[in-house]
Amino acid sequence: MRQIGSFPNEAQARFFTDYLLSRDIRSQLEPEPDRSWSIWIQDEDQINEAQSALKRFQANPVAQEFQKAPEEAARARQKEAEDLAAYRKRVRSRRTLFVKFGNYGIGILTFLLMA
Repeated sequence: MRQIGSFPNEAQARFFTDYLLSRDIRSQLEPEPDRSWSIWIQDEDQINEAQSALKRFQANPVAQEFQKAPEEAARARQKEAEDLAAYRKRVRSRRTLFVKFGNYGIGILTFLLMA
């Protein structure tokens, strides 16, 4: 993970991280002691692309390419949440594999052995 830059206020930083997410660049936003916000990129292979996007954003934050970023980022977050929910449905844990039998919370095999 590497820092590519910072913003003086949180709103601009969040807007830019939404743009990065819409471009499938995973980033992290962190507050600094001087009240600025640092942008950290998670994948080293995407550093150059993120830095060039940061330069374009700092030159013209109201450019057309940045305007749809919040909506696209919201869609990306929604898709990620749906993927996570589908993953959790597929994963089996001890509790879903071994159903409790009776009021004591013992498994059926234990109950049969006791009987």
